[in-house]
Amino acid sequence: MSAATVWVAGDLAVWLRRLGIDAATGPVAEPHRLSLSGRHREAAAWWRRAGAPYEEALALADSPDVEDQVRAVERLDLLGATAVSDRLRRALRRRGVAQLPQRPRAVTRANPAGLTNRQLDVAKLVARGLTNAEIAGRLFISVKTADHHVSAVLTKLGLANRRAVVVQAEELNLS
Repeated sequence: MSAATVWVAGDLAVWLRRLGIDAATGPVAEPHRLSLSGRHREAAAWWRRAGAPYEEALALADSPDVEDQVRAVERLDLLGATAVSDRLRRALRRRGVAQLPQRPRAVTRANPAGLTNRQLDVAKLVARGLTNAEIAGRLFISVKTADHHVSAVLTKLGLANRRAVVVQAEELNLS
């Protein structure tokens, strides 16, 4: 089976599963195999490493775990996939989930990767090489809050670590 066929077969199998149809599958690409075997977080992580945020969000949306689905709503909103995020919101509400993220404000959508103004401030300080404690001191927030903001920035920018923010600061307009 060719490499292209393995990917197409995987895409088809995952979409059939989303439609409630279980079809016998042969070899499929790794992220599809993970999704089809119920390892949705691992599939999402694979897609994230591959730089495919929409597929990452869909893998999280496929998870039966409410936390994963809420994270999918957030990611889909940031990507502007509002029809999909709204559909997932409705499904979560039907399951009794009351606390769901609202759509990002226009000012958040205007910032790089959907960063809030505070996250943009944090990203600029990370790009300058400051530690979480130094960021907390500068912004008059707790270190734990700074940790949370740094984590959110890395997630939204799709970067693995602080060093990547420093390296890509100019490209991300954080300098």
